[in-house]
Amino acid sequence: MRICFYYEEQTSHIVKIGERTISGGFLLDNLFIRPSYICKGLGKKLFAIALEYCAERKTHLLHFYSDVNAKGFYEKMGALYVGEAAVGTTGRTQPYFTYAL
Repeated sequence: MRICFYYEEQTSHIVKIGERTISGGFLLDNLFIRPSYICKGLGKKLFAIALEYCAERKTHLLHFYSDVNAKGFYEKMGALYVGEAAVGTTGRTQPYFTYAL
């Protein structure tokens, strides 16, 4: 299991998806669970830790890209699917979410 943040509020982190521009808040860089541990409640616990981290720092918005296979999990957690966003320079896209605390 792994969870990583950019530790400072990301006022310079701007993502443009279609006509929508997202900025501010924290960017969750990586929340990963080994496939053999999926569906055991660990994802919910790690996501709760991420939200707690934001709340303790009075940050009210969490941004993150999702693996295509985890999209349903994040929707179930109450995250707002914003759209597909380009990742890196390959042109590949991933689901992009925000979560308002």
